[in-house]
Amino acid sequence: MNEIGLEIESVAPKSVFDRYTDKEGFDYVVTLCHEVTTEQCPIFNINVDALYKSEAERITWSIKDFKSLDGTDEEILEGARAVRDSIKSEVISFLHQIGIKPGT
Repeated sequence: MNEIGLEIESVAPKSVFDRYTDKEGFDYVVTLCHEVTTEQCPIFNINVDALYKSEAERITWSIKDFKSLDGTDEEILEGARAVRDSIKSEVISFLHQIGIKPGT
């Protein structure tokens, strides 16, 4: 991520359930699963409406998990770049779909 100017090491993500406890609402919930490896999607995907009592739109992107990468250090780095770029592409496409023009 540093290669593209994103510093994320110091950012600790909140869990979905922490967000629920904090009464955060969502219009969209995106889950990342990799259909090719039959990776199981998070159970949260099934329970969006039950948790939030809303009509949050569930979106699933088929993207390989960083943790599943193997090979030499260089192969893992190339795989990580591909995963990163796939996520970026999906985010940009999603933002266009909801009418937001993403920055470069």
